[in-house]
Amino acid sequence: MTMCTATEPTTRVMNALKNSLVCYLQFARPWIGDAAKVGETIRLAAESHRTHVERLGKMIVNRHARVTSRAFPADFTGLNDLSLQYLLPLVIADAKQIIQLAEDAADALKFDAKGYELIADVIDSERGHLRMLQRAAACRPEKTTDGLKPTMRHTSISRDESDRTRRRKWRPSPTPSGAV
Repeated sequence: MTMCTATEPTTRVMNALKNSLVCYLQFARPWIGDAAKVGETIRLAAESHRTHVERLGKMIVNRHARVTSRAFPADFTGLNDLSLQYLLPLVIADAKQIIQLAEDAADALKFDAKGYELIADVIDSERGHLRMLQRAAACRPEKTTDGLKPTMRHTSISRDESDRTRRRKWRPSPTPSGAV
């Protein structure tokens, strides 16, 4: 794989991060309401995306390759002024797509140590953000009829399960024996 073609998967990941839903929500300013913790998680994920985009972009430019930039998907404009609680499942789905794209890029970059290392960092970071978003989705406000502030009810994710996935760093599947 030449350096020019090795940058193609990196460029795809860079554009996915740059134009992710969490980055778009930094401009759209959704209604936060009682979801301040979710808003903070999304803000941190967007900062992480910007950092990864800069690192990936520098690597591509240092290899004298072309950076092909994309814009936010037009569908995102329909998400303006919605609540974060409503948007949270969409943010989680977008994070999963980015992880899948990055894993595919890592497979394509097996013989490019620097590119592979950067993409592995993206995968680890994205998985951490995904866990935080999933925890936020598992805590949803209970409805009250007495007018008092709602309490949070935790659902579906166990502490043991989240601890196990937190400690696991992403590793690629082993290369089949005899493969070059």
